[in-house]
Amino acid sequence: MTTIMLIRHGENDSIGRYLPGQRPGLHLNVAGQEQARQIGLSLADVPVSRVISSPMERAMETAVPLAEARNLRIEIHPGFTEMHPGDWTGRSFSDLNNDPAWAKLRSDPDTCGYPGGEDFKETQQRLWTALQEVLDQEAIEKGITAIFSHADCIRLLLAKALEIPLKRYNRLMIATASLSILVFRKNLIILDGQNLRLPCKWQPRK
Repeated sequence: MTTIMLIRHGENDSIGRYLPGQRPGLHLNVAGQEQARQIGLSLADVPVSRVISSPMERAMETAVPLAEARNLRIEIHPGFTEMHPGDWTGRSFSDLNNDPAWAKLRSDPDTCGYPGGEDFKETQQRLWTALQEVLDQEAIEKGITAIFSHADCIRLLLAKALEIPLKRYNRLMIATASLSILVFRKNLIILDGQNLRLPCKWQPRK
């Protein structure tokens, strides 16, 4: 049995304002730093054997308190990075909400993608490939892995694991600093928690 904890990064100044994508230099704000601290406190007693993060600063900074609490180094994996929105990088949500192409993208992700960026199918495949790499390693180590990533990335991974059609993936709510848990047992995938708001106390299945 292998347990994967999927944790969304904490608050930053892009939330609700604009689409940051893979643009570097976006850090946690004060609220996000406190969320990261609470994650470390909440999960300090969970026997985490690996901490993996997207290369985006907001994800890495969220991972630090947990890694320090468990005395682990943070492994950076580009496969878990934010979806690339291409030409829409940096556009405000107030602007996007008036664009019919944005409405189409959100309502029909199965056939749409970001102009000049990734589409949802290829992003989901990228993420799933990265997760399979982790699972291949964890099959030997039998540990619990914490992966720090992004809202759409976690939604896409959960949708793939639970066989939810891609066009419905965005019905999954993933709040900042939230925890979702997948348990892989032989040929069975179990959802052991979804969008759990941290701080909270969670312990793995025996």
